[in-house]
Amino acid sequence: MTRVAAALLAIALVTGRAAAQQDPSRAARDSLAARVARGDSAWAREDHPAARAAYDAVVRADSSFSSRAVFRLGLLQAWDNRFEPALAALRLYVRLEPADLEGRVALARTYAWASRYATSLAQYDSVLARDASYRDAVVGKAQTLAWSDRLPEAEARLERWLERRADDVEAWTLLGQFRRWRGDARAAESALDRALALRPDDAAAREQMSWVRVERRPTVTWSLVGAKDSEDNTLWHRELGVEAAGFGNSRIGVTARLREASVTNVDAAVMPGALAYIVGRPAGRAVTTRAELGVVQYPDGLSPAATRLRGALRVSGSPRRGLRLSGGFSHEPFDEVLSTARRGLMFSVFDLDAAYAVTPRLQLGLAGSSGLALGYGVDLDASRTTVLGALRFTPRRGTQLALTHREASWDEPQFGVFFSPQRWATTELALSSERTAELGLVLAGDLGLASQLVGFESSPLDHAIVPRATMRVGYRAAPGREVIFGLVYANVAGAGAITASDYRYGAATLGGRWTF
Repeated sequence: MTRVAAALLAIALVTGRAAAQQDPSRAARDSLAARVARGDSAWAREDHPAARAAYDAVVRADSSFSSRAVFRLGLLQAWDNRFEPALAALRLYVRLEPADLEGRVALARTYAWASRYATSLAQYDSVLARDASYRDAVVGKAQTLAWSDRLPEAEARLERWLERRADDVEAWTLLGQFRRWRGDARAAESALDRALALRPDDAAAREQMSWVRVERRPTVTWSLVGAKDSEDNTLWHRELGVEAAGFGNSRIGVTARLREASVTNVDAAVMPGALAYIVGRPAGRAVTTRAELGVVQYPDGLSPAATRLRGALRVSGSPRRGLRLSGGFSHEPFDEVLSTARRGLMFSVFDLDAAYAVTPRLQLGLAGSSGLALGYGVDLDASRTTVLGALRFTPRRGTQLALTHREASWDEPQFGVFFSPQRWATTELALSSERTAELGLVLAGDLGLASQLVGFESSPLDHAIVPRATMRVGYRAAPGREVIFGLVYANVAGAGAITASDYRYGAATLGGRWTF
């Protein structure tokens, strides 16, 4: 019996050893474990490219082998703004580890970074349904609400959280940032004071406080514009302004302007002017009011030299979530055409603008205005009506695709005075992009291509495909301290053009801002 047992044991050992030698899955698992270890080592020393390569190899070979590799690969891809593969990895992690709330928060945060706000909020809600006090979900949801232009909800959520967790420095900092975005500098300063009292060296709170203090300190602005069109008209515009904090959340400013217009075969006309304004934002309300009053000095020329009053009043706000309204009245120098600089033209106009966010990434816009051009030294009293409709899609922060249609019509043409067709219509597809970081390099631009129709009285409509482009580049060294250069080109009909395609203009701008 003993001999039989020994023989059976020997057979089992030999068979097991042979099976182990022939089992490729064990060797594969050992190789994957070694790769995970290399990824963990690279992660620990913050060598992100090496960690990403190691974890990616593991997940490609066996996506269920290491949930940690899947999770960290998703984080690394999200940090590199590779949102689609990051979301795929984090969704897989949630399936592998359904009880881990940290993974769900990471997935929600990445959806928000990818501007998929509704899905992000749903993910945060799934976490809060399991644990209503999960801190990262509470704060993360507030951040996503703010990014999706729901600032009052974001503030309310943080305020409720801070009633229980008054020691949360990041939450106080975010609350200050949200209030700053809403334009309530005093309330923002109060929240940031709480954050810095808890942690005086907190970099994020100190940075936000520097932005808030810009709103409370004197600022000097300046700009220089040079423009020329295809009719050899030129325009130089120089501007210098000073702005300071007023009562409450208001800002008060004074601007001096000097324009020099040179029309073909006509001596240059110099137009000095000044403007005072106040911008008010009532505390706790999403409403902004801007009032302006100034003068412009028209030169001696085709019209008698005269000083004329100019002014404007504009109100904007959000009466309900997703809806923005603005409107007002203005009485301004009529600057659509360079030649009007010598004619003393003024333009009185009422306008209304509405924008509605169908989703956080899709917005509808509608605007209209009705105005009257008032002439001095010429027989002129003409009215103009404009309407605009827009569909704007934002696939990610800083990038927007827009389809717009604009119609403008005058009650009668004013040949030789300004561009005044019975119908002027453009349907444009445009792509715009900008760097969204608040400090450092300023880089933005947009390209547009439009189908344009122009018609005078009973003449047939003139059609053309017209491009336009703008570009801005500059540097923002600190909050309120920046220099920006810009270029503009357009083939859109305007000025003295009488067809849709024979007019072009370009402009260069240089401007700056310095807060003391």
